[in-house]
Amino acid sequence: LRYRSIRRYLVPVAVVWSCLLVVISGLEQRSFLSDTERWFRHKERITEVLAASGDGHVVLVRYDPDYDLHAEWVYNSADIDAQPVIWAHELDPGRNLGLVEYYADRTPWLLRLLPETPPELLRCRLAEISAGTCGDP
Repeated sequence: LRYRSIRRYLVPVAVVWSCLLVVISGLEQRSFLSDTERWFRHKERITEVLAASGDGHVVLVRYDPDYDLHAEWVYNSADIDAQPVIWAHELDPGRNLGLVEYYADRTPWLLRLLPETPPELLRCRLAEISAGTCGDP
């Protein structure tokens, strides 16, 4: 009789405890994935908005030194010229200008990436790119 009463309380407690562990474990995994999902969704959304304009675009990506390098933005398809949005790392002003002039029919942009803040997309003029001042405050 005594074992039945203990079992009657112990089984529900064990079930509830197991459920809590599953939920906590899921939340931990969700928070780990949320940073990765966040930057991917930002890139996806920016690509969709730019592509929806119907024009071509070149996006120069500027990483802050403290930015998470595992969240890489610069990926292009095998046929770069055919894609509506071309992603490139920001380099020195001369090489940036060369890239933008090569794709003269595309709109140049600078994507500024800082840690802990949403990405900032800025339209650039050729003069700003050649002077290296695009995106400067």
